[in-house]
Amino acid sequence: MRNGFYFIANSGWGDSDQHGKKKAESPPVESTIRKIVIGK
Repeated sequence: MRNGFYFIANSGWGDSDQHGKKKAESPPVESTIRKIVIGK
């Protein structure tokens, strides 16, 4: 079962400004790495 797509869920990118700095009013973010199995 190697066929999969890994991705970051709830990355928090929307809480960053245009320079990549976290906005002061943004709450903490709990990101996770997830996998979707593709094919068999």
